[in-house]
Formats: sequence, C-alpha cells, structure tokens
Amino acid sequence: MTRSLALLAALLTLALLPAAASAAVQTETRTAGNVTAEFSYDKVSDFEYRDVRIKITRAGAVLLDAPVPEPCDECGVAPQGAGDPENVPALAVRDLNGDGEPEVLVDLYTGGAHCCSFTQIYGYKADTNGYFRVKGSWYDYGYELVDLDKDGNPEFRAADFRFAAAFTAYVASGAPPRVLRFQNNRLVDVTRSFPSLVKQNLKQYLRLYKKYRGDKDIGDVRGWLAAYAADKYLLGQGDTAFDLIYAAYRRGELKALDGDTSASGKRYISALRKQLRKWGYR
Repeated sequence: MTRSLALLAALLTLALLPAAASAAVQTETRTAGNVTAEFSYDKVSDFEYRDVRIKITRAGAVLLDAPVPEPCDECGVAPQGAGDPENVPALAVRDLNGDGEPEVLVDLYTGGAHCCSFTQIYGYKADTNGYFRVKGSWYDYGYELVDLDKDGNPEFRAADFRFAAAFTAYVASGAPPRVLRFQNNRLVDVTRSFPSLVKQNLKQYLRLYKKYRGDKDIGDVRGWLAAYAADKYLLGQGDTAFDLIYAAYRRGELKALDGDTSASGKRYISALRKQLRKWGYR
C-alpha cells in the first residue's frame, strides 16, 4: 500500500468512529413533586455557551425539550454563575403560587459590565398538557426568591432597573425596591403591599443623601433622590415626594459632575417627574 493510500485508509477509519461527546457539556437537574427539569449547555468558555437547553419531564412524560431563548437579538445567553452550578446553580424547581404545581426557573446572564440577568420561568398549563414561558428581567440588580409575607409562597424581591443611569452615572444611581409575584400565569408587581421594605429603602437613600450632599468628590445626589421620591409615591406620600428635592435645588445640590450630561437643576426635576409618571409611580 502506498503512503497516500495508507493515509486515506486511516482518515476513513477515523471518520467511521463515533464522535466523542464534548467534555464541556454540563447538566443541572432538579426535581420537585412529579416534575424533573434538566438544564444543559456546552461551555465553550466563561463567555461563550452553546446548545443551551431545557428539558422538563412531568409524571414520567417529557413535555418540553427545547432551546432556552435569548432575551434579545444577539444578546447571547449563559447560565447564572458562569457555569459553576455547585456554587451558583442556575436551575430551580419550585411551586411559586401555591397551586401544588411546581414551576421551573432558569437563571441566565447575557454578559456585559452592567447587564443583564433574567429568569425564564416555565409553568404548566393543564388544558394543553404543556409548558408556557414567562420572562423575569432583573438587569443589573438580580433578585432574591423570598417569602416576604410568610404565606408559604415566595416573592421575587428585586429593584427597579429602569433607574440605573437614568438620572446620573450608574455608580451614583439609586433604585426603589420592586416585588413581583407569580400569579395568573404572569409576574405581577405587588411592591406597594410591602411598605416596610419600601420604608427601609427610603431610609437608606435618605442617609446617603445627607452623608454625601456636601462632598465635593461624591456629591452627586440626583440618583439617590430619584429613588427617594419613588419610595415616597409607593408609600402614598406623593404630596411630599418633592419637598426634599426642591430644598436640594435651592441649595444648589442638583448639579452634574464634570463630564456628566444628565439633566441637572430644574431640568432634573422635570425629567424625574416625567419618568415617575411614565413608570407608574405617580
């Protein structure tokens, strides 16, 4: 056999061998009641994941086996925790609304300096014997799944990501709390049902404002005052929500730092009023 024929024979032999499974494929599995979920992905690197899939088996039948959709075009999708399920699991199976039917939660991250974390929630629908999907968007802030009202059903405790960099630089931004509840097959905002949480948030930003309003290096208080005003509206105190802000304006405290093009002074007050109305606080 000539050398070229021998090489061809070797290549044909290799082609007929079964392809080796990727050593980077990882699978997370969780079970609650009669529901088992498998979340799998091929970890190419810490910043690249392929074939991100969810498989849900209910009462022994596979009802869903599909790719996990990206939150937006060309965003990319990765498991929360950069594919380290032992330290930061990305998959959970838990009854969110107390109906005895567990939901499947997949926590994901798009990558980037400030963005974005989100959760794909899969719920069972009896009339179709299948699963529907609801997306929870947390952006920079993430969330905690906590039973805040001690009724046996957890809430999503998060923050209103729309405030991030809306009124000043990201690093000086504040945000009101946001509490969501999974009910009627969707996420419902129930923040106003937890006034103690809102009061705690308000006090936090009031302290920051008082501490740094005279600081020449950190003295950009517009982000914290925006969160404070939103908290006041959440507590039903909208008639006094801007008293502190107008006082800050009269003292010249609503200035932008060098290089910041965000609205300042009276323009800041007008912009804040407009956004609070648009976002449903007023």
